[in-house]
Amino acid sequence: MNTFLSKALPVTMLLFVAYSCFAQKDSTSKADPGTTTTKKVAANSSLKGNGSAIFFTGKNYRKEWVTPIEVPVLNLSTAYGGLKPTKLGGGKQTKSLRVENAEGKEWALRSVEKFPEKAVPAELRGTVAAKIVAGGISGSYPYAIVSMPPLSRAAKVLYLKDSIVYITDDPILGEYRGKFKNTLVLMEERQASGFINDIDGGKKDKMISTEELVYKLANDKNTRVDPIAILRARLLDNFVMDFDRHQGQWDWVALSTGDVTTYYPVPIDRDQAFYRLSGGFITKFVKGKNALPQLEGFKEKAKDISRFNKPEQSFDRFFLNGLSEEDWSKTIDEFLSAMTDDVIETALRLQPKEIQDYSVEKIITTLKNKRKYFKEDMMKYYRFISKTVTIVGTNRRELVTI
Repeated sequence: MNTFLSKALPVTMLLFVAYSCFAQKDSTSKADPGTTTTKKVAANSSLKGNGSAIFFTGKNYRKEWVTPIEVPVLNLSTAYGGLKPTKLGGGKQTKSLRVENAEGKEWALRSVEKFPEKAVPAELRGTVAAKIVAGGISGSYPYAIVSMPPLSRAAKVLYLKDSIVYITDDPILGEYRGKFKNTLVLMEERQASGFINDIDGGKKDKMISTEELVYKLANDKNTRVDPIAILRARLLDNFVMDFDRHQGQWDWVALSTGDVTTYYPVPIDRDQAFYRLSGGFITKFVKGKNALPQLEGFKEKAKDISRFNKPEQSFDRFFLNGLSEEDWSKTIDEFLSAMTDDVIETALRLQPKEIQDYSVEKIITTLKNKRKYFKEDMMKYYRFISKTVTIVGTNRRELVTI
């Protein structure tokens, strides 16, 4: 034990973030009518854990991961008129495959099971440390993304529709058959849903990455973002305590009117909403303020809201620097007014029926109680990031007045 603690424990603590940062009426997508067969399958039965696993990383959401749920079987030959694989998607923790139908509409098939091997250094693979990192996945709520649409709609935050389906050993998978056969996946539409589709006029452009957006902002004076829309999205991040919201976890959709193009944020990969490490020897070290405070876990009031948002501070300073204290206060009030009991309950009732009796009620209660502390926390965060201001310019000649 002493050898392990001195050599592997520090690395293991750091890897807890590595695996997650490499990472997932009713607006959840319905299965295509041609998809009538169902399959009962667990997200990851290996996360049941024995005594030592629970000792190190806690009980967490292990029941949700190991309980089989009944889901539609995706028939690639008939769903949405027929789907064909086009390319592997991004993601270092999940397996992801892009598919499209004859009309060119795209979906991403993302494995519910996580594969953290790439987050573990080669010299630690197959060791106790690697097993502990894998066990840390049980702190993630496996189907959290299914509950995000009602919360997103109420908060006026764009989102991608997801449904849970099962991929069989389907020959249509072609060269990807070995990697994706017999896999439980989230089927995600690659088209933003939400308020932007209700805006009349203007041209809606294809989604782009944050990196592409920053380039456009630097080189085109007629390209801008909607900072209030970004703030609403970041408030939702903090409400569900999704700690993995770095710049790579966003797509952006544009609305062009005349010469001006305005981009709106689309949060992606909601795999860490409601993240919670409940007990466990390692977690006592990992969640400390000098280690990885963003892993403090889903709760009514954050221990330290600034530390919780440490990975996102640069993002927030870049995109939210033009908003005043009054802007934040007003937007927070509007957000809280939208997070009604009915919205919260509706969102969590979308979880698979087989796991409703485990943590759903606790999550509902936590979200309701969180409303009492949320404005205080977020205004504290506003004052923190405002102490260091990022002034964003372009590659053109500009006059900056401070």
